[in-house]
Amino acid sequence: MCNEDRVWKNSWAMAPPPLSCLYEEAGRLLQKTSNRESDPGSFDTCVSIAERLGGLPLAIAQMAHQIRHKHLSLTEFVEYYDHDTRKFQEASIPGLTKQQTVTSIWNIESLPPPAVSLLRVLSVLDSDATYKDVLTTSTSKVVLEHYPKTKVDYFEARETLIKSSLVTRNIELGFLTIHRLVQEVVRHQLETGELRAVYNAAVVLVSDVWPFSDEMNPNRADRLHKVQRHFPQVTMFKSVLEHEEVGKLKPEVAVAALFNEASWSYILRSRGYGLQDGAAFVALSLQFLGIEGSEDENLHSKLLADAYRFQGITAFYMGSDLAVPSCKEWISLLV
Repeated sequence: MCNEDRVWKNSWAMAPPPLSCLYEEAGRLLQKTSNRESDPGSFDTCVSIAERLGGLPLAIAQMAHQIRHKHLSLTEFVEYYDHDTRKFQEASIPGLTKQQTVTSIWNIESLPPPAVSLLRVLSVLDSDATYKDVLTTSTSKVVLEHYPKTKVDYFEARETLIKSSLVTRNIELGFLTIHRLVQEVVRHQLETGELRAVYNAAVVLVSDVWPFSDEMNPNRADRLHKVQRHFPQVTMFKSVLEHEEVGKLKPEVAVAALFNEASWSYILRSRGYGLQDGAAFVALSLQFLGIEGSEDENLHSKLLADAYRFQGITAFYMGSDLAVPSCKEWISLLV
């Protein structure tokens, strides 16, 4: 059973169909209820949309109604949904779902403030596994209203989210799982300033458990194990930042250090596996550092130098024209 299934197995309104990890049945349902069965390539597009919606019947019915009501092709729906996700999530189906929507069904606003704050942080972290140490190690450094500061506060907020079927907990391995659609709903309820605060809080939490490399530890087994454990968090930071746009979200400079680390981890992998992904991380780091300055000029220069160094190394292995100019930029920052 996939992670998404575990979240909803006790929720009558959201129970997924059998074998929902494959999403084909949900795709067929969306294709049929949106009246798009005759459109070329519609099945594959519907499966992709259904996967994004988590295969949840209410979400499928709600979006199919919007596709029909707005006379949208499936491609137009995807474009429109990306542009105004919240509008689609809050749109009800008259007479069919008793005015329930994927936004209202969880009733997030009624949760205690610490639970809401924890949920918001989880909305920008890895949906499949966020470990307890990420959420509890450096809470004193987190600047986010109502975020649980003590272990007891965290336990109570976590209990609320589990009882509300918003997250599930793997007790044996010590991590929380949250459905991707819940994450999307929570993020799209936030104004840009609120999302920035949540994003920065998550970056602080992950940064304090991340085993940053130095000359003494780049290939130590314990470090690489921790990198593998927390790497999905950095991938999620990248995804959120790309979706929201760097210049709009304007997060703290610390996220660039994590993107540099992600790029370096790909360089360390044997046979060049994932170099393109590593190049994407460092390109985003450079884009961010080019837009945002820092009160600490030495830190900013170091992050910029690391980014150009990793870009140069990656480009060299990939045979890219960026190799020489990136290394020149790196050297210029060292002298």
